[in-house]
Amino acid sequence: MRILLSITAIILFNFVQAQSIYKSSESFVTFFSKAELEDIKAENKATTSLINVTSNKIGVRVPIKGFSFEQSLMQEHFNEKKYMWSEKHPHATFEGKIEGDFDFSKDGTYNVTATGDLTVRGITLNRKIEGTFTVSGEEVKLQAEFYIPLDDHKIERPALVLDNIAEKVLVTLDITYEAYVPEK
Repeated sequence: MRILLSITAIILFNFVQAQSIYKSSESFVTFFSKAELEDIKAENKATTSLINVTSNKIGVRVPIKGFSFEQSLMQEHFNEKKYMWSEKHPHATFEGKIEGDFDFSKDGTYNVTATGDLTVRGITLNRKIEGTFTVSGEEVKLQAEFYIPLDDHKIERPALVLDNIAEKVLVTLDITYEAYVPEK
């Protein structure tokens, strides 16, 4: 009898845990640099994210080499040591806690704020990021926009291209989540 109760408890625990975890199913992350001489835009569709609605924790992982540019030379420079140094720092991450009233079981749009650690180019800073969750049936979308000052993460703006790169870049997140169901 005790074994049956233990197995039932494990199954129920896994079911409750699975219902509280949401995993990204699609992602669209962009950054935009508006500068005097040139605008630079890159897109990334390889971002992954998890949300635990029980603890209100969120994690986002952005592969730096996943950004694509209109010009291949820009992409090459972006990944170099003086800029993102993607060989040494292959990911940007955010780990934080979501604040605000939201309910993934009810359709609607919810304003939220996530406070946590943003790591870019190996430098971690505490950040507060505002965004919205839009719940529609089984689908949850996260949308947010925020600026990243390049100096905060020791990303260089060489004098030769100073007017080509903004001091801060606009990052836009558009991530779609679905309830995580563990494989059996």
